[in-house]
Amino acid sequence: MQFLHPLFLAAIGAIVIPIIIHLFYFRRYKKVFFTNVSFLKEIKEETAVRSRLRNLLVLTMRCLALIFIVFAFAQPFLNGGEKVDSKPKTISIYVDNSLSMSALLEDVSLLERAKSKARAIIQAYEADDQFNVFTNVLDFRSRSLLDKEAALAYIDEIEDAVQLAALENINTLQAEVLKSSKGERERIAYLISDFQSYNKEWSAEEDSSFSRYLMPIQSAIPSNVSIDSVWFERPVLIQGQSAKLFVALENYSVETAENTRLSYSVNGENKPLGQLSIPGESRLIDTVNISFKNAGYQDLFVQISDYPVQFDDTFHLSFEVKSALKVLSIESGEDMLSSGFRLSTQMNLESVKANNIDYAQLANYDLILLNELDELSTGLQSALSDYLQEGGNVFYIPIAERLSASNRQFLNQFGLNLGDWSNQERTLGRLNTDSYIFKDVFENPDDNLFLPSTSGYYASVASGRPKEVIMQYRNGQQYLTASKIDKGNFYLMHAPLSKKYNTLLDNPAIFVPMLYKMASSSSKYVKTSYIIGEDAQLRLTLDQAENEEQGAYVLRSDNEEFIPGQQFTNGYLQMNVYGQVSKAGTFELQNPSGKKEALFAFNYDRKESDLSYLSESELLRIFGTKTELIANNLKADLTEIVKEKENGLRLWTLFLVLALLCLLAESLLLRFWKIN
Repeated sequence: MQFLHPLFLAAIGAIVIPIIIHLFYFRRYKKVFFTNVSFLKEIKEETAVRSRLRNLLVLTMRCLALIFIVFAFAQPFLNGGEKVDSKPKTISIYVDNSLSMSALLEDVSLLERAKSKARAIIQAYEADDQFNVFTNVLDFRSRSLLDKEAALAYIDEIEDAVQLAALENINTLQAEVLKSSKGERERIAYLISDFQSYNKEWSAEEDSSFSRYLMPIQSAIPSNVSIDSVWFERPVLIQGQSAKLFVALENYSVETAENTRLSYSVNGENKPLGQLSIPGESRLIDTVNISFKNAGYQDLFVQISDYPVQFDDTFHLSFEVKSALKVLSIESGEDMLSSGFRLSTQMNLESVKANNIDYAQLANYDLILLNELDELSTGLQSALSDYLQEGGNVFYIPIAERLSASNRQFLNQFGLNLGDWSNQERTLGRLNTDSYIFKDVFENPDDNLFLPSTSGYYASVASGRPKEVIMQYRNGQQYLTASKIDKGNFYLMHAPLSKKYNTLLDNPAIFVPMLYKMASSSSKYVKTSYIIGEDAQLRLTLDQAENEEQGAYVLRSDNEEFIPGQQFTNGYLQMNVYGQVSKAGTFELQNPSGKKEALFAFNYDRKESDLSYLSESELLRIFGTKTELIANNLKADLTEIVKEKENGLRLWTLFLVLALLCLLAESLLLRFWKIN
């Protein structure tokens, strides 16, 4: 047994007080009146024995009471022989307030239990200790040192947060805050979290400058059904056309999720889809066919019924439905394509001469045709390279008989090339109906399908970039290929398009759907949703004239409104929204005059949907064996547990109770043990 304040033991010398009282009070003589002297000797002997015994017991109780009171003030404790440091302390407490903490444990959320534990930890320390309390919201308050009262008040303010701080960042922050505290202090770190299993790949470095305690607080039955992702089959959606929507559902429980209701809403119009049964620990993909009557930006969300973890039960999307695809044909000579495009109301064609191009407007087009250009300027080559990087589509049609050095340079920068020119007549032998360009275009592609022919073409050569053959001649030579360039698609034809050399323009059954699918293959429109905390950069194609308005663009939702960081370059408005979106939903982008420009959908990170937790052995492997775990015991007094961890098993209350019992025994002896 050791003492936290051993100097108080000097007060044991006060034990002489009850001894002196005993000697001077109980030794006084008393007069005894009696009538029969024959009983004098007997009475004297009996009284002396009883008096001596009672007085000895009273003296003992008084001495013990005084000793126990002194021991109580000296605060004895037991801690396995280790010396307890009585110097002031700096305590850092991390409270996990991520979305997974909305899971329940005995009908109370894990976050509320974590806050209760944090309060109990603070109550276990003294008023002169200093506290650092922080959550997943790593702002300036995360590094603050607070007094006891302020720390308790801060805990009351903690709410669910969309931010998800990595354990590595939490560990680093705690170490920095504890080491920055001044003076001779004991430094202690607490982590209160559900410790989900996605953290298993990280491991902490040993640090002996502070003690670390982990408090796992985990749901008893980690069951959850989540909408993992939602996407359209086609990257570009056209007004009046049906589009297939895929919904991926994940059941993280071992049990089958019965009667999971699925519904979706488009622009505020709700539509139920029925009920699903999702097997345990499995993924289910459901499909929905949706058509859009109106063009423009659409607000869509898909929703399921699941309880109690609900942050991942809704998935938001925003996207543009186009009334028609925009195609730009860059030409050196005559306009040869307009007749073909009149056959389709869903494509708008613009033709421009190679010397009259507005490079800033290229981003507004779904497909750019380089139609038999004599030369490609360096400015055009650079603009097309940027266009492909942003997900655009380029359809390159060579000029007959010869390719200029600038044309070959343009192809070579993408690892592509054309061989020598041949004047031989060739007929196409096959369409690749497995490619995106011709997939689902023809019901029976082998029945009476007239394939084009050419009277001149460039031979196929090996290239350094992988490519997909979309159309080829009967002799195996390539006619049309597709290559992925950055985010965009590069379509390379081996023959000119003019009717002098090619019959493709006379075959609208192939030509029109081919161009339509090329234009609709753009990946510029694939980004239908963003993840809060992960996707901080937003990009939107805007006309340069629209940016000349004075003022800033604003993002608004039903719950939030803020001005993102913004910059306009090369026909794109780039915005930074890091840390500004706090709730999932759809935000409307308004220009300085208040006009709606676009919609952006944000969703919570699905990383926490899997409610599997790290075991005690995994936690010790990650944080090191010197780290101590405090078990999740709902009925235990955590304040006393922490005090015992820090100061050993304190015995002062025991000695105080013993002192009171001794004083009570003394009173009872004096009251009921009469000697007369």
